[in-house]
Amino acid sequence: MNNDDQNKIEDLNKTLYSRNAPDIRTKRRLHFHEAESDVKTDWDHPTDTSSENLGINQKYKNTAMSFLTKLLITSIIFFLVALGIGAFLVIKGGNIVSANNVDITINGPLSVAAGEPVTFGIQVSNHNNIKLQSVDLSVDYPTGTVDANDSLKELKNTRELIPDIAPGGVGQKDIHAIFYGEENSTKQVKVTVEYRVEGSNAVLPKTKTFDLLISSSPLTLSVSSFKEVNAGQEFELSVTMNSNSKEVIKNLLLKAAYPFGFTYTASNVPPSTSDNTTWIIGDIAPGTKKIIKIKGKLEGQDDEVRVFRFITGSSRIGNDKAIATEYVTGSQEVSIKKPFMSVNLALNSDSNSGAYVGSFNNPIKVDVNYFNNLPTSIIGAEIHVKLSGSTFDKTAVSSSDGLYKSADSEIVWNSITTSDLNNIEAGGSGKVTFNITPKDLSSATKGITNPDLRFTVSINGKRNSET
Repeated sequence: MNNDDQNKIEDLNKTLYSRNAPDIRTKRRLHFHEAESDVKTDWDHPTDTSSENLGINQKYKNTAMSFLTKLLITSIIFFLVALGIGAFLVIKGGNIVSANNVDITINGPLSVAAGEPVTFGIQVSNHNNIKLQSVDLSVDYPTGTVDANDSLKELKNTRELIPDIAPGGVGQKDIHAIFYGEENSTKQVKVTVEYRVEGSNAVLPKTKTFDLLISSSPLTLSVSSFKEVNAGQEFELSVTMNSNSKEVIKNLLLKAAYPFGFTYTASNVPPSTSDNTTWIIGDIAPGTKKIIKIKGKLEGQDDEVRVFRFITGSSRIGNDKAIATEYVTGSQEVSIKKPFMSVNLALNSDSNSGAYVGSFNNPIKVDVNYFNNLPTSIIGAEIHVKLSGSTFDKTAVSSSDGLYKSADSEIVWNSITTSDLNNIEAGGSGKVTFNITPKDLSSATKGITNPDLRFTVSINGKRNSET
């Protein structure tokens, strides 16, 4: 390298690293030139008659024509195939089986008398073009159906095989049964047919239901009682079973379903179970009847309604306390009401509900106050007061308007002794009075603990609107 070159390099370094060096950057400009394009904006190029563009248009038209031709040919082929299949099904469709072509009919009375044997003919019609094989006829009977040959045997379901049914043929079976139920009630019989066809293991079903009207009942059951009772007051239910049958009704059983709040107390025929709900009635001859009277008490709120239900039927074989076949049912609604009359006792004008403390040999004036709670009047009312207790003295009782029966230890007021009891208006009230002197037991040889005197009051009467 010569000296001149060396000097140039040093000058260049000084310039590069000098703070006051001049700006030696060079500005460059880029210049673009617009280019023309001949891209067409349409597909058909109607104005372009060049050979190249004419070839493109013709190829596009040929492709569109080919697609429409293929679509038309495909549609024609599909139509011809569908037409052929339809014709085959119409002419040669013998192997096609439909449940709609199997019909079930029942020949017999529309109404039956309960308790009498009835025969029904069941027909199965085959409208298919193929034979029905292994035809199984099943009949489901309603509750209260028994065998016509054994009235103690309940019928729930029967199954029978019917011979094969040829195309257009009819298969038939007769059923025999005895139906029980309430008069004018409707029973349903369900008939099911299951069958197979040749070449298939599938089981095909057909079901139909028929209604039967029970025109009369061989046994009627009625329940009677007061429709309104007071809470805690004993009342009676009378259940009557009356035979209308021409034959003896055997092994009859009565079962009761008591409502909530009912307490059984007694009946004219002892129950057969510990829960006091079942009675073995036995056989009932034609035209006779059996009556069961049940006593009990109902607890509940005012205006509550309770329902008593009773069922009769034949007893089950091996268990004479269970019903196998139900014959008829009955029910009775009972409404709980507050007492038709309110009673309050006042001893020497003290009407507190707690115990009254008296003294030996000191007379006690007892006022029996009554009030009619009904919206109607009460006629012919009677008030009974039963007297008892260790200090009761039969000779120390008196009443100005009541009848004292010393032999019964009872005082009675009625419309004869007290005219106010002849008719007590709705919301009316009144009172009757008697006097009693407790017997002195202070000189008794044996000590008596808690000497007492007890009064038991009961009232009865008739509403003006009912018996």
